Amino acid sequence: MSIPINNLNRSATESLNSKTASSRLKTSSDGDDVSQSSEITENERDTVSLSAESAQVRGLQNRLGDIPEVDAEKVARIKKEIANGNYPVDSKAIADNLLQLEKALGK
Repeated sequence: MSIPINNLNRSATESLNSKTASSRLKTSSDGDDVSQSSEITENERDTVSLSAESAQVRGLQNRLGDIPEVDAEKVARIKKEIANGNYPVDSKAIADNLLQLEKALGK
């Protein structure tokens, strides 16, 4: 897949094209070659080619963007259980997991 990137920074591109054309004019000894090289410079197009892997990554990013970060139904269900006093809290398991996290971060 190619994406044209013309006119991103027009003044920089024009400056570069004029420098390229003038250097070709100086180095060319034949009049026909000069007009040809300046035409090529003016008609050249910059493109970027993306690999299949990058296109796949872009597709995955788009799909991930459609998935909500938080499961709202699960949050509402847990809030309701906590409010009713029916949500079991295992403080030992929470403490163990916090210690494992601290150890992992300390490495």
